Amino acid sequence: MIDFSDFRRTFREDEITITKKDLPEDPIELCASWLQEVKEKDILDGNAMTLSTSSKEGRVTARTVLLKYMSQQGFTFFSNYKSKKGLDIEENPQAALTFYWPSLNRQMSIEGNVSKLPKSESSKYYYSRPRLNQLLALSSKQDQEINSLKEIVESIEQFESQYKGKELPIPDYWGGFLLDPTKIEFWQGGQGRINIRYCYQKENGSWIIKQLSP
Repeated sequence: MIDFSDFRRTFREDEITITKKDLPEDPIELCASWLQEVKEKDILDGNAMTLSTSSKEGRVTARTVLLKYMSQQGFTFFSNYKSKKGLDIEENPQAALTFYWPSLNRQMSIEGNVSKLPKSESSKYYYSRPRLNQLLALSSKQDQEINSLKEIVESIEQFESQYKGKELPIPDYWGGFLLDPTKIEFWQGGQGRINIRYCYQKENGSWIIKQLSP
């Protein structure tokens, strides 16, 4: 057994920064503020988020993906549509995202509906990526069993040779997803685990704000 029962971190009282009067009516404004702070402070992997999905049978899986864009429409990430997460979203287009920034003592949890981006938007991002990333998207059948990474390396070399000096095609099984939020919770660590939590829930097109018990 590995015992973590004595692992704990004490938050200082002066780290609590959220009060209800400071909250905007639209949670996207606070999302943008927090994410902008993460960007300005150049926090390592600050755009990493846990994506939780569920199959139609209710089997839940989670993995870390990278946020690429956030706008009033929602949160955008990219992946292989035939991957486990892609197939889950096809079966059940409801998912959850969780950001955790230990250095800021903050967590942001989002629930919502997921849809595929238009091909034109996926292509724009695809061709902004380094060429090796594009080659990997062509070569990897994400989540499928392989014998070794040698298969992937050889496939990358074949595509590079085939399209030497040319633009690579974007796979039809690769592209973007947009999560349109219906619930967003903001968490700020507090002294003695008296954490501050505010939850925005969308009801009839409007956001309802609730403060939650730690």
